[in-house]
Amino acid sequence: MVPNQDPLVGAWSLSLIFDSSGTAVGMGGVMDGAFSASPSWQDNSLNALPSAPGALNKLDREDSATDGSESTAENARSCARLLKGASFQFFHSSLSEGDVTGRRTMMKRIASSLLVIAWLFQSLGRAADKQLVLPVWPGKVPGDYGTIGAERVRAPSEAPTKDAKWITNVTKPTITVFRPELNKNTGAAMVICPGGGYWNLAWDLEGEEVAAWLNSLGMTGVVLKYRVPRRPGQPEPLPAPGPLFDSQRAVSLVRSRAGEWGIDPKRIGIVGFSAGGHLAVMTATYFDKRAYEPIDDIDKASCRPDFAVAVYPGYLLPEDTETDVLAPYIRIPAGTPPIFLVHASDDPESGPEHSVAMYLALKRARVPAELHVYAAGGHGFGVRKSSQPCSTWTDRCAAWLRNQGILTASSAR
Repeated sequence: MVPNQDPLVGAWSLSLIFDSSGTAVGMGGVMDGAFSASPSWQDNSLNALPSAPGALNKLDREDSATDGSESTAENARSCARLLKGASFQFFHSSLSEGDVTGRRTMMKRIASSLLVIAWLFQSLGRAADKQLVLPVWPGKVPGDYGTIGAERVRAPSEAPTKDAKWITNVTKPTITVFRPELNKNTGAAMVICPGGGYWNLAWDLEGEEVAAWLNSLGMTGVVLKYRVPRRPGQPEPLPAPGPLFDSQRAVSLVRSRAGEWGIDPKRIGIVGFSAGGHLAVMTATYFDKRAYEPIDDIDKASCRPDFAVAVYPGYLLPEDTETDVLAPYIRIPAGTPPIFLVHASDDPESGPEHSVAMYLALKRARVPAELHVYAAGGHGFGVRKSSQPCSTWTDRCAAWLRNQGILTASSAR
C-alpha cells in the first residue's frame, strides 16, 4: 500500500476467517482483484446477506423447540460441517478518489454482511452442538398402562444414590442422540440403557456419561429413556416387560435413520447397566420375537443389535435361588450377536453369578462372548474413572470392539 494513501482508494479486500469449530476468529486482508466471493457466493450487491438475521432468528427459535423439530437441527449441522474452516473474502476494485460516499457505503455494507456471516456460523454451531431428541413412538405407547405422574428427577432425599441424576415416571420414551466429531466418526453406534431396577433411570451416570465415552471412541451414543417405573402388577423379582418394547423399537429407529446420522446400519449395538444390562441382553436375544406388533415403516428395520455390552446386569438368574442356570425367560437363539460382560465380585445388588452364568450359556451356544469379573468395584460404577481396577473395563471393551471389527473407518460418514 502506498504511504499516506486513503485505505479505501484502489483495490482492497476484507476476509472473515473461521476456525475448525466454526467460530469467527478475525477478518482483514488487502489485495487487488475484482469483486468476488469465496467459496460459493458471487453477488456484488450483497443484497441477500442483510436479510439473513430474520431467517436465522427463525432457525434458532425452531431448533430450540422441544417438539421434535429435528430437521432444522440436522440442516444446521450439515451447513456447519460444510462451512467449517472456510475463509470468506469480499473484494472490490476501481474506487476513485472522489467517490468518498460510495467507498464509505460499500465498507459499511461489507462490514455489516461480515457480521451477519459471523452470526450465521455461531448460530449453526449452536444448533450442531445440541443433541437430537426423538420420541420412540409416534403416538400412543404400546403395551403401557396405569396412572403415572409427571416425569421428574428424584430429589436427593428420595434418590437411590447420591451420585446420579435419577429420572422416574417416564411415559413417553425418547432417544437422545450424541454424535462424535465428524472427523472421528467410525460409523458405529450404540443404544444406551441406563439402570435403575426398572423403577428409575441413572440418567447421567449410566446414560450421558456413557455417550461421552462412546463419542471419544468415535461412536454415536443413543441414550434410551425407556418407560419406568414398573407398572401395577409387575413384581420386583421379575423384569418389567414394557422396556423391551422401547429398546427393540429404539434399535429399529436408529437403523432406519443410519444414513442420515452417519451410522453403518450393520454396526449398531446396545449397552446397558444393571437393569439396563438385563435389557441389553434381552434385546440381543429377542430380536427374532418382536414384543409388539409392527406399527410403521420404522419397524421394517431389524431390531437385532449387531453386538451387546452388559455391565453388572441383573435378572439373568432366578431370584433367591442358588443356581447357575439362567432364568427361564432368558434364551439364546441362533443369530445371537457377540456379547461383552462386566461385573465386580463384591456387587451387593446383583452378584457376578449373573454375568458368569450368561457367559457360560453363550459359550455353550457358540456365541462369541467375553467376560471380565473384577475383584472389587461394587455396583453402579458406570464409566467413571477411579482407583479401582473395575474402572478399566472401558479400555477392555474398546479393545474388544476393535477386535470384533466394530471400530473401523466407515463409508457411512
